[in-house]
Amino acid sequence: MMVRPRPEVLVLDVNETLSDLEPMRDRFEQVGLPRYALDAWFAATLRDGFALTAAGAYPPFRDVAADALRSLLASDGPAGTAVAGAVGQILAGFAELPAHPDVSPGLHRIHAAGIRLITLTNGATAISDRMLDAADVLPLLEHRLSVDVPKKWKPHPTPTGTPPTCAMLTRRRWRWSPSTPRMSTVPVGPD
Repeated sequence: MMVRPRPEVLVLDVNETLSDLEPMRDRFEQVGLPRYALDAWFAATLRDGFALTAAGAYPPFRDVAADALRSLLASDGPAGTAVAGAVGQILAGFAELPAHPDVSPGLHRIHAAGIRLITLTNGATAISDRMLDAADVLPLLEHRLSVDVPKKWKPHPTPTGTPPTCAMLTRRRWRWSPSTPRMSTVPVGPD
């Protein structure tokens, strides 16, 4: 088995990787959608954002998420739902999401090991400020990046501006320790 060198920089996704989306299920239920609809909606939002980036367009995360919610409400929502209000109520939940319980200890450990930390979100960085501050990790982050600047959704290579040999973009269920240089369930190179 090939051992990967320890990276100098760790670029972390925010939504779902650092933030816990589970509280959003309550908001889905409050507007008459089933709790499980969160999964299909979030996947559709990412799919559409990725596809539009691949086609050379840039839609802000909020616009893509709102469009996916409008479609979901039209097909699965209760009759008479005030769509604009329901969309606003659900999207407002992003600003209130907590971090996963392992985020603070994990990022403190990685930072203490000398690895630089950067976040990269498909949304606005300001939306996750409260969550990262509450998790006591905001001071550990060297940069907070958003795809709003290059106007290309990740996983397009442009948003990080970091050579791929120095960074790893991770998603939920990451683990790292100095003795186990595996950081992601997503393959990052040949084994």
